[in-house]
Amino acid sequence: MEKVIQNIIEAKPKRVIHFEFVDRFATKLARNYFDTMDYQKNLLPILESNIKIIKIEPLNIGTPLNPLTYIEWKQG
Repeated sequence: MEKVIQNIIEAKPKRVIHFEFVDRFATKLARNYFDTMDYQKNLLPILESNIKIIKIEPLNIGTPLNPLTYIEWKQG
């Protein structure tokens, strides 16, 4: 995931809208599932250390095991 995010940052987009699992808004069931499946869960810390997050909010859609979060971000 870090390489994917780095490639996006290097492309210098004006704005990115991202839909992703974010541990902060997930239920315990979803967090346990992602731990068990060894899915990436560190997207938000990677983004927060490299870019400016404009908006982040749970979407309350998806499945109980894969809730989606709206993340809007830009560089600088």
